Amino acid sequence: TTGALPGGDAGWLAGVRERAVEGPVEIGQIAVLLPLSGQLATVGAAVRTGILAAHYQSAPPRPMLRFHDVGDQSDAIGPALQRAAAEGADLVIGPLRRDQVAELADGAAPALPVLALNAIPAPDRNGLASGFGVLPEHSARSAARHARAGTQRACAALTPTEGRGERGRQEAEAELARFAADWAADPL
Repeated sequence: TTGALPGGDAGWLAGVRERAVEGPVEIGQIAVLLPLSGQLATVGAAVRTGILAAHYQSAPPRPMLRFHDVGDQSDAIGPALQRAAAEGADLVIGPLRRDQVAELADGAAPALPVLALNAIPAPDRNGLASGFGVLPEHSARSAARHARAGTQRACAALTPTEGRGERGRQEAEAELARFAADWAADPL
């Protein structure tokens, strides 16, 4: 499929930026790195199904898709990227696991443009910043902005008391505090 990549985005790899400035880029093959075995196999299979559904609903010509199982091992990303490049991939979608995205952001710079399927951690030494993930902090910030936009002056949140729930609550509280809203948190 021919399509212009968003080369103006600060996070795209330098090579993609250069190619996108030239105009549309021909994408003949996409490598998809998913956990098709291990703990997240069912999630990986669901993502694969969604990618295939979108692929077959798009107009021809369509790029070839090659799926690579990266399982549970964080060290599987480097070899999978090398394999994808050797097979002629123009673009990589994945990985999905947060530890694998972190390895990608921290390891040797990939030769291919990558759209990670999770939030990209800081620091991102490779300038990936093309990540697609929803962190609880982002959802909480969005909910707080929505409440503020609707002129609500009081909000309540039911959150777990640890981990992601706590991070989400703190982010929502900080966002609401910036706009002097009342905040009542009721941890589960």
